[in-house]
Amino acid sequence: MARRYKRQGPGAAAVVLPQLRAASHYSVDKATTLAKGLTERAIVGAGLGRLSKAVGSTSSTKKGRTRTEFAFGVIFARGSTESRGNQALLSYSEGATITPGRGKKWLAFPTGAIPTRVGRKKMTPELYNRSALVQTIGKLQFVKGKKANEAFLVAKRVTVSKRTGRAKANTGRVPRGSDAKKGVVAFILIKFTKRAQRFDQKAIMQRANRSTPIFAQEYLERN
Repeated sequence: MARRYKRQGPGAAAVVLPQLRAASHYSVDKATTLAKGLTERAIVGAGLGRLSKAVGSTSSTKKGRTRTEFAFGVIFARGSTESRGNQALLSYSEGATITPGRGKKWLAFPTGAIPTRVGRKKMTPELYNRSALVQTIGKLQFVKGKKANEAFLVAKRVTVSKRTGRAKANTGRVPRGSDAKKGVVAFILIKFTKRAQRFDQKAIMQRANRSTPIFAQEYLERN
């Protein structure tokens, strides 16, 4: 049972209030840690294991601000609000329709026929056109798909490795272990894509919130 505090004299409040404040900070910090752990487990359980590394947390206790009356805890996505991790967490926790960024008409996804990165940067049509791939594979040509929401960027007249599936420019000679192709799809283009909700962040936070009185009682019983 939690201790019951009774006002017995002028100085009683000076003793009770610091303990209640400490219990508040303790319980919120513990609930925040719980929420972070539950979120990470939910992400892993949804098959999004690597995304769990994008989850961060902090609290008034971790910030060293326990002398204030206000106790707080925060679960957040690491990086800026525009980072891929942040956007992915938002999409998979709430569900979302993803559309191209400002000034763009298509979402572009590279295929296995071209490298997925140039250096540390993920491959995009813009990056492809600025790189040496234009010479080593070929220029990209826009081809409409059968569906209104679909199109392709194609590299014409290439050779493709039978082992890796990667394309190279056709210089007239077909290397051993390769096939000559009239063209390969370098990027698949779509106008939008939908992501279903994969985990319920609101339910996790509600569960963590319900735990705060339990953690507060735990603190008061120990102190």
